[in-house]
Amino acid sequence: MEVMGDANEDSNNERCVKMLLKVARSKIEGESPDEALAALLHAVRITQGEEAIFGILDAAKKRAEDEAENEDDSLEQARRMSGMLLRDTNTMLYERGEQTILKDAFEDGSSVVCSVCSSLVPRVRYKQHQLYWCENVTGGGSSDDEMRE
Repeated sequence: MEVMGDANEDSNNERCVKMLLKVARSKIEGESPDEALAALLHAVRITQGEEAIFGILDAAKKRAEDEAENEDDSLEQARRMSGMLLRDTNTMLYERGEQTILKDAFEDGSSVVCSVCSSLVPRVRYKQHQLYWCENVTGGGSSDDEMRE
């Protein structure tokens, strides 16, 4: 009888985990990251136990810290690039006295600088730029890590 009970419990746990993962996906798509995380942590609790949660949270915290550090580096790179572009007298924007457009594009985050060719590219078109338009790229583009914000 115990074997039958273990099989039923495993089946219930499996259904519960599938449901929690479905909830997590819907919460992420609905932009509720806290609720998505709660669902995922509950699924981990069921499948791996309470202690596994601490390892996952520690790894997530480390990743967030690393991303924040990388974002700070990217911001500094973007500031340097922005300064160079603002002083570049060879651009049409400079000739027309509209170089602040570049500054605004950096500050609002709508554009990035391609680290391969140094072009200012709208963020939403960066992948296409890498694949089709970057004049210095051969063989299909560069990685996201090379994008400077």
